[in-house]
Amino acid sequence: VQIGFSTNLARLLQAPGGRALVEQKVKLLSLMGGNFLLPVPEYNIYTDPQAAAVLFRDWPTPVVFSGFEIGSAITFPYRTFASGFTYTDAHPVAAAARSYFPAPEDRAAWDPTAVLYAVRPDAGYFDLSEPGRLQLGDKNITVFKDNRTGNCRYLLLRPERVAEIRQLLVDLVTEPPLRQTRK
Repeated sequence: VQIGFSTNLARLLQAPGGRALVEQKVKLLSLMGGNFLLPVPEYNIYTDPQAAAVLFRDWPTPVVFSGFEIGSAITFPYRTFASGFTYTDAHPVAAAARSYFPAPEDRAAWDPTAVLYAVRPDAGYFDLSEPGRLQLGDKNITVFKDNRTGNCRYLLLRPERVAEIRQLLVDLVTEPPLRQTRK
């Protein structure tokens, strides 16, 4: 899973033996990046466009992008940070979210959707685009070109799945650990 910029993975590909290591160890790269609904720059891509271009061009295994539009549609309910971690008096994720995110605004679930697809790719939460290749266009926007031999695809979201996926993310994030001590 890649959440954030492509810098480290691009460096891995360019390192001696890096590409061979990826070919040997990586079945699928699931990443949050790009915008496949509107031709506008996306933060994880335009922050380090050179690295993104290397990744798009050289990544040797299948890549699935969770675009900006996916996380924008599936928001994480702010109320969860106040009431969703009841198994402990002080949860670091809830405390950090309450101090960082403006209340009572729900937060776009950009990164969690990429993680969800990576750990449950066959669960049917999302549909996939046809295969293709990605490249950078003007202003570092992501440009997807259909190509049946391409290794890139992006997530597609059916509107009727939004509430289900949102609740699933809440359930997964707030799941108590198997063993816990309460103070």
